[in-house]
Amino acid sequence: MAWRPFRNIGLKITAFCLGIVLWITVSGQQVERSVLVQLQFRNVPASLDLAGDTPRTVDVRVRGAAGLISPLEPYQVVATIDLTNARAGVRVFPLTVEHISVPLGVQVLSVDPAAISLTLEKTAVMQVVVKPTIDGDPAPGYEVAETICDPRTVEVIGPESRVRDRPSAVTERISIDGAQGPVTEVVSIAASDPAVRLREPRTARVTVRIVPSPVARFQDQTIQFHNLPAGRQVDATPPSVSVTLRGTHAVLSSMKDQSLAPFVDVANLGPGRYTLPVHVQVKDDIAVAAIEPATVSVRIR
Repeated sequence: MAWRPFRNIGLKITAFCLGIVLWITVSGQQVERSVLVQLQFRNVPASLDLAGDTPRTVDVRVRGAAGLISPLEPYQVVATIDLTNARAGVRVFPLTVEHISVPLGVQVLSVDPAAISLTLEKTAVMQVVVKPTIDGDPAPGYEVAETICDPRTVEVIGPESRVRDRPSAVTERISIDGAQGPVTEVVSIAASDPAVRLREPRTARVTVRIVPSPVARFQDQTIQFHNLPAGRQVDATPPSVSVTLRGTHAVLSSMKDQSLAPFVDVANLGPGRYTLPVHVQVKDDIAVAAIEPATVSVRIR
């Protein structure tokens, strides 16, 4: 069938016009809506800080054409309290429609709550130690020797009561997981208490020095054999080995006088002589530094 774009052209134009009229009618209807918006404070005196549980959001009821209200985003509505000439102590500030900024064509009907109670305190400054935040553990057989942070201290500022509690300053997380040598990173610093802030933005250069752990030597460890076929006999020359382990003092001390059960795997081997490696199974927090000798002569008969 041939395509006739101008067939019934009058009906098509009429339908299009009706659609436009309907859209204008619907989008022009007056609707109401509540918007939860962020509360902002401006002109806070330099000598004062907000303390306590400060309200951060308010509920604003607005009205306007559906085409304006439906797509309205919370960031387009701004609730502001001016703290010019505010004094220390618990203060109550009214919150009215005049404190709300909205796009042109939108009307503010109400604000909830109608008043905000704020606690203002004198601003205090303190020098605090920077505490690096370290994640993970070094590779088995290694340990953290020291952590160096530059700068060692920073100044924090905030409400007097919170600064008196001596908040700490912490860094972003630094991973040392599986490390076998020094780890150095430049990371941001932040106050541990959200009510307190750094006097000025700072970064720290943190170096975590990782060194081999102490070693312990376990001598005359008798060799065992894994996966020996039934009916076979086996012996090794030499019949025992010395094993050197690396780990923390506490872990190595707990293993004193223990048998490490070094072994040789003889799976799928027939009669004869073989030179095979010696293995030792240890826990994740221990590293095998050496097995002497590393291989032995094995005779299967």
